[in-house]
Amino acid sequence: MNSLALTSKQSALTRFVSKQTTRFLDSTNICLSVCHFVPHHFHPNYFEALNIEKPVELNSAVYKRQAEFLAGRYAAQQALKHINVPDKQVGRSIERAPVWPPGTIGSISHSDSIAICISSIRQKHIALGVDIEPIMSLGVANDVHRLVMSNNERKYFNTLAMNESEAVTFVYSAKESLFKAIFQFIPQYLDFSASEVVHVDERNAHFNIVIPYLLGKNTPTDGVFHGSYTKYNNHYITLIKIKAKGEKTT
Repeated sequence: MNSLALTSKQSALTRFVSKQTTRFLDSTNICLSVCHFVPHHFHPNYFEALNIEKPVELNSAVYKRQAEFLAGRYAAQQALKHINVPDKQVGRSIERAPVWPPGTIGSISHSDSIAICISSIRQKHIALGVDIEPIMSLGVANDVHRLVMSNNERKYFNTLAMNESEAVTFVYSAKESLFKAIFQFIPQYLDFSASEVVHVDERNAHFNIVIPYLLGKNTPTDGVFHGSYTKYNNHYITLIKIKAKGEKTT
């Protein structure tokens, strides 16, 4: 490939994925990788260009789904490089969950235009869950809040500074992060009624979320989980982490 063709290919690729950043979260061994992507600039050749394996079953998926998958795996690729695990692929299980390289753990999420990944080594964390959600419109929040939030949650969030759109989006995201983190312990689909956000520290951007004891006894935390959150580009990002035994909680 001549230099002009290579430059053109690189330019097209950067129109698809851009604004990639990777950093360690404060006071943790967790790496966060974020990238922005534009689905209609996707091309199937970008899997090879980014050295990311494409599952065979993805070939029949629409380009939007392929673009989301590629952006998520690209974010994961950059996160793994940052924790000194380069040139490793994130596989996919029969349940379509990410399969992390030996000795690592992580979680991937995406919206229509932003992909994120968190990753760490298993010596530090045994489970991670992350989710990114665009803040819902008030109309959407009104339509889904009864599916997403319990009566106790609705009463509790009325005491917080979040408006209804923010509250419903936040709870949705927190529960998605939790389900990802605990899937290895409870490998089944859990609907939103299976967990409940019981506390939010708005000053420090932390929250607590619980699941019933009969489910929680199968997890290392007996069903009580601590998370953190942030707002980013009109999205909520939520994170659940479970420390390895002997690691200090931060």
